[in-house]
Amino acid sequence: MSVRLVEERDLLTMPFTMSDRIRHMREELLQTVPRVCPERARIYTRVYRSFEGDPPILRRARALSRTLDEMSIMIFRDELLVGNQASQIRGAPIFPEYSSDWIEEKI
Repeated sequence: MSVRLVEERDLLTMPFTMSDRIRHMREELLQTVPRVCPERARIYTRVYRSFEGDPPILRRARALSRTLDEMSIMIFRDELLVGNQASQIRGAPIFPEYSSDWIEEKI
């Protein structure tokens, strides 16, 4: 078995073809407008409010558990590997447990 080192410049000039499946997925992705997905943030916020007196580690564990139970499961057409962080293609989830100050600034 021989191994050939591929230079970066070679990758730019190599012939490239896409399967119909990949072409369709690419077109769908590029035609979709990016959006913020509030689903995860809503679940976390609801749990954090419900358990205000609990230690932070328990609130975070409950929020994660509830998120895994309630978050929409998205399986898009032509996907071989599935899983999602947002409820739509090109959706950007919000992680309120890390930081949410930037949201007010951007909105």
